Amino acid sequence: MEEMEMVRTLAGLIALGTAIVVPMLKLNSNIVKLTDAVNGLKEANGKLEKSNTEEHKQLHERINHRKKENEALDDRVTDHENRISILEKHNF
Repeated sequence: MEEMEMVRTLAGLIALGTAIVVPMLKLNSNIVKLTDAVNGLKEANGKLEKSNTEEHKQLHERINHRKKENEALDDRVTDHENRISILEKHNF
C-alpha cells in the first residue's frame, strides 16, 4: 500500500502543479498580448497627436490668411464708400 499511496500522492502533486502552472502560463501570455496592444495604442496615439497638431497649424494659417484677405476687402469697401459719399455730395 505504501507504493500505491506514493503513486497517488505523486499524481496528486502533478495534478496540483498542472492546475497552478497552466493558468499562470495563460495569464502570462495574456499579459504579453495586452502589453503589446497597449504599446501599439500608445504609438498610434502619438501619431494621431502629431497629425492633429499639424492639421491645427494648417487651419490657423488658413484663418490668418483669411483675416488678411478680409482686412484688404474692408479697406476696399471703405474706399468705395468714401468715393460714393464724395459723388453724392457733388450730385453726380
